[in-house]
This record gives sequence, C-alpha cells and structure tokens, in this order.
Amino acid sequence: MTINPPDPSSRVVDQAQRIDPVWDRFLRNMWRRVAALDTRADETDTSKADATQTWVWSTLIQTAADVTYDFPNVCPNGTIEDVTTYCRSGTCTVTVNIDDTALGGSANSASTTIDRTYHGTRNAMTDESDLSVTITSNASALDLTVVIRGTQTLEAS
Repeated sequence: MTINPPDPSSRVVDQAQRIDPVWDRFLRNMWRRVAALDTRADETDTSKADATQTWVWSTLIQTAADVTYDFPNVCPNGTIEDVTTYCRSGTCTVTVNIDDTALGGSANSASTTIDRTYHGTRNAMTDESDLSVTITSNASALDLTVVIRGTQTLEAS
C-alpha cells in the first residue's frame, strides 16, 4: 500500500493549532508503518546467528618432510575439536600444535586411510595463537592433507 503525502504546500496545522485531517491521516499511517517495521525487526532478532560457530582450516603438503610447518595467525579464538589427516601415498605421523604445545590426545596417523582424531584437552586458542603441524616418522608421504575443525565464540559488538 502506497501512502501518498499531502500537498507539501498545504498547512499542517490550522490557525487554531489543530492538525489538518489530511496530514493527520498521513502521519498516522506512517506511524503504523514504522511500528510494523519495528515489530518485524524484533522478530528477526530471534534468528540471529548462534554465538558459537564451527570453523574449518585445511592445508595440503605435497611432499611431506620430518619438519614442523608453521601457520601463524590462522586460527580464531576458540577450540580445536578434531584433526583429520590423509595422504595419497606413504605414511607419516602428524601432530598439531598450538603455540608449540601439542594438542591433547594422540597424534594422527596419516595414510591412504582417513584418520580423524578428537582432541579434548590443550586445544584452546586465542587471537594471537600460532598453529604448527609437526611431521614425524615420514615414509614417503605425498599429498598430505590436514583438516582441522573447531568452534569459536563470536564476540558481541
């Protein structure tokens, strides 16, 4: 429904300071419209994103070596929930570290079979945390994929 405004050159109030009926109707309709929009905006507030969000980070190391690969500033505030590893051929052991401290739980055994390990301790990150992936016991691992999943809590602004 379109609300047409009164003629802008017309008076809003008469000499007795009463609002003109045309302007009164226009302003009341506008007020109802604004109130309806406010109500709809309140309704959408209930569909805000959850404060806790899932995130995923991954890397591909084409030819793995027995070294530590550093990935500074890639993780958000939050926790690492699990690490999944896989390689096209060969095998190796993968340890994920936050600020040079290994995640709790066991390391991943990367091979042609997907290995998903859950980490329930020593898995908290801050904005300044650095992530590293340490490869050991490498036996010609090629196309090593490391996928890290976690959760983060969004900050209210």
